Order: sequence, then structure tokens, then C-alpha cells
Amino acid sequence: MRLKRLLDKAGIKPDLVKLDQCFMIDPEVIRCIIKHADLKKSDIVTEIGSGTGILTSKIAKYVSKIYAIELDFKLFDILSSMLSKDRNAEIVMGDVKKYGFFDANKIISNVPYSITDWLFEKLNNHDFELAVLTIPLKFYEKHADKYNNLIIEKVKIVNPQSFYPQPRIQSCIVKIKKKN
Repeated sequence: MRLKRLLDKAGIKPDLVKLDQCFMIDPEVIRCIIKHADLKKSDIVTEIGSGTGILTSKIAKYVSKIYAIELDFKLFDILSSMLSKDRNAEIVMGDVKKYGFFDANKIISNVPYSITDWLFEKLNNHDFELAVLTIPLKFYEKHADKYNNLIIEKVKIVNPQSFYPQPRIQSCIVKIKKKN
């Protein structure tokens, strides 16, 4: 697996406990996220948890600006290398809870599952055009109707095999818009 070799070469082991790292490796799921984000050249995107930049580099091809927010400083060199040709990509090393969404009209993320509640609370009270997120399926089933300012549509179920390392749960891609 290419991603595993890349991480091994950099001496990085995914941190499932503190950083909640499960990297998206399924090209079909990445294409699905891109498709449902309906990206345009005028879009400004914030991607939360950019990881190695695989999804980020795809998004950058379609938008005017992307903020790639990543908490794990060990991934900086990989992320920088992946985004070196993308002049419209800005790497932000740190916590999205500190930086927020910048001036993005779209938010895209394979969400670190430990911040799902926080992220949905923020989206519920934030002005944005569209969010496309990969979240725990159980979170969607239990909580999707509790956010009164959001329209949340399940797009696709994502199996654990779509990630490295594999989470113990199923995930889903959701598309979120503000009501009215």
C-alpha cells in the first residue's frame, strides 16, 4: 500500500488514540467527495485534517483557495511535498478549533471522529454554502436531526477498508447545507 510505505519512510505511525488518524485511501470515495462538493473556481475551501494531502491536492485543482488544516506536525513535510505545485493551497499546522474555517464558503473533511460533535455545533451556527464530510455512520443515525439550522443528506456509506488504518466502525459521507 502506497500510503503505508510513504508514512513508514517518514517514520510516522498513525495515532489512533490522540489524533484519531485514519487516512482515506479509497480513490472511489475521494471522487465521491469531490463530486458532491460541487467545486467551482470561485470557491474557498477549508479542509479539516488534511493528513498527507491526497484529497487536498484534488480539491486544489478546482478552487481559488484551499486552507489545509492539519494538527499533526509530523505530516508537514509530506503535506508540503504533496501540495508543492498547488499555489492556491495554504497549509495551516494546528487545531481547527483555534483557527476556525477562515473565509471558506465550503468545508470538506474526513473528520477526525473525536471532533464530530464540535464540528456540527460550529456548522450549525456558522455561515457557509456547503460542507461534505466523512463522519461515523452511528453519529449520523443518532444526531443528524438534532441540528435545526442544517439540512444533512447521507450520500454514501464508507466501509472501514477505505481507510488506513481501518477504523472499527462504518462511516458515511454527508452533504450539509444551511436551512434557508
